[in-house]
Amino acid sequence: MASAHNRVITQEEHDTIRAKILTKSPDFVIIRETPAADMRRAESLLGLEEGKLDQATLRFANGDEHCPACNRQYNTLDMITAALKIHNKEFIKNIMLSDNIIASSAGAAGNTRAPVCADCGQRGPGPFLYIATKYSYQD
Repeated sequence: MASAHNRVITQEEHDTIRAKILTKSPDFVIIRETPAADMRRAESLLGLEEGKLDQATLRFANGDEHCPACNRQYNTLDMITAALKIHNKEFIKNIMLSDNIIASSAGAAGNTRAPVCADCGQRGPGPFLYIATKYSYQD
């Protein structure tokens, strides 16, 4: 499951990454909540039963938290939509549901992790940072 850009990390490392991502700044917008309907769509995209996925927390540069085409506010669904552009469903499910804590560094699979709008398909500005219960992406 881990690659050159993905590795299993300790809970302490995960907490350090989480603290970095969640540091308050006027330069960043933190999105903690994903509407229930979007969580269901994300689970459906991955072929999971309802309630299987945990919400991810996302951090965007101030002004980059909405789709430039349709103004949708990005959330967990858009993170998964972006991931499906470069990974298959099984890979994403394994990472999101693993008992291991996985960290991914910038440039994994040659992608800058720009969000992809789940409504209109527009790729947004990137990169952004996200952290799920057991998965972290850091720049």
